[in-house]
Amino acid sequence: MTSKDNTIDMDKIEEEINICESAIKGAGERINTARVGSMKYFWPFLVISIPAFIGMWIYAEVNGLYVYFTEGAAAAEDFKTSTILLAVLVFFLLHVFGGAIARYFRDKRNGALEADELNKRATIKKCENRLIELKTMQKEMQRDLRKTRKVTLTKEELDSKKIELSNVEKTIKTCNSELKEIRKKMPGEYHNTMNYFWPFLVSSFIVQSGVYFFGGSFTFYYLGLDDGTLTALAASAVVFALFHIFGGIYARKKTAAANKALKEEKDALGAEEKRLRDTLDEFVMKKNTLIKEIEQAGA
Repeated sequence: MTSKDNTIDMDKIEEEINICESAIKGAGERINTARVGSMKYFWPFLVISIPAFIGMWIYAEVNGLYVYFTEGAAAAEDFKTSTILLAVLVFFLLHVFGGAIARYFRDKRNGALEADELNKRATIKKCENRLIELKTMQKEMQRDLRKTRKVTLTKEELDSKKIELSNVEKTIKTCNSELKEIRKKMPGEYHNTMNYFWPFLVSSFIVQSGVYFFGGSFTFYYLGLDDGTLTALAASAVVFALFHIFGGIYARKKTAAANKALKEEKDALGAEEKRLRDTLDEFVMKKNTLIKEIEQAGA
């Protein structure tokens, strides 16, 4: 095999080495070890269970008044008790079946994430094994090249190149460490309105039921005053609507501000990551050149 053929083969090996190293780096960066929890899928059932329970409770109170006037206090209490027990049962069933469904989707999602992680790790392992083969071939060819082509360097030049190589390797190590830190700092997914709205949503049901209970049922049943149930129901509806209106405005503003800050942070980190990658590529090429020169000099 001629020297020219050796050079061509070395170029192909180096090209495949770069491809394998890029594949290892890319797969490693895309590995996602995070797993989702049941709450990611359970929260809709939780949110539904609260208004369902409160709605049935209000229904029991309102219709209990009707039964009270038409059939008497005993019938009204029986009606309210059975309806509230049904509300508790519905609340319980929503949690049981909602929890089962949430766990199913959680396991399905986590299974997909784990399979993806294992696939990427298998790709990394395959590329690492191929790298070992390629670098072994590269060393053998470099030995052959040294036999046919010798680069003469003085001791001072050789020492200078070794020092330069050491400095280049330190720079590469620093760049890799900085890239690793940037990946750690990189923000996750963008926020959605529910991140800030859910306290208002939960509070709206609690406050609505409080306004209704203390404004109507409490005064009627315990203080013996005139029935204020309809007035209390209207007042509680107004309170409920206000919580949703102002809570929605607040949540949208907070979400927009948080996502704007998140985007700015991602853009800044992305620009810094690109700069570091360009620097890293430059120094890796420089390292390979220095290694070749030192090996060809027979050091």
